[in-house]
Amino acid sequence: MSVVFDAVGPGSSGLSGFFVGSLTWTHTPAGVPTAIGVTVGGANDVPVSSCTYGGAAVAIAGAISTPTNPSATILGLASPLSGARTVVVNFASNFFAGCAASISVTGSNSASCYSNVSAGATGVGTAINDAPCTSATGELVIDVVGDGINTGTLTPGAGQTQRWVNHVQLAGTSSKAGAPSISMSEIAQPSYWAIISSSFEAAPAATGGKSQGSIFG
Repeated sequence: MSVVFDAVGPGSSGLSGFFVGSLTWTHTPAGVPTAIGVTVGGANDVPVSSCTYGGAAVAIAGAISTPTNPSATILGLASPLSGARTVVVNFASNFFAGCAASISVTGSNSASCYSNVSAGATGVGTAINDAPCTSATGELVIDVVGDGINTGTLTPGAGQTQRWVNHVQLAGTSSKAGAPSISMSEIAQPSYWAIISSSFEAAPAATGGKSQGSIFG
């Protein structure tokens, strides 16, 4: 079984906030999701302290930030509750500017959300390139970019599909079909940036009972 994109919440622009300590929105799946990914990109390096989806804890899979502020964080939950659910992302303190969104998928492992997470990368300029993320055929890789520029566009790399992008405080997520090694990339206006990516683990040929799981098996 292959991992298939289901829906993005709250929408294709994600949710941005300024001078607040949390972001809250509703995620409405199109089908019955097998995993939820939450991606957070910001112009500052205030870390995510906790996240919930329908009251269930969503664990941090990986995070990276730069000395000049942009940050990127990926979180995940396997076997989430079905139906529309509230997502809450809490930060360690009030942040200057940040954006977040949720990605639901089907066909993923019901016991573990991600198979692997990249080491992430930071830099400055227009070309945003992540470190390789180990993946596999049938999996789905997502990235998240936090950019230091206030307005602009993100152009995903070859084979990637933009899932959400916020043009007010530049941040976004794209996805790409899994392969043994995936290096996600984006193009943006010149600025400092941070990027990290992860691979939704495909369901095994035969699965057991369904229970809320962790990021990794």
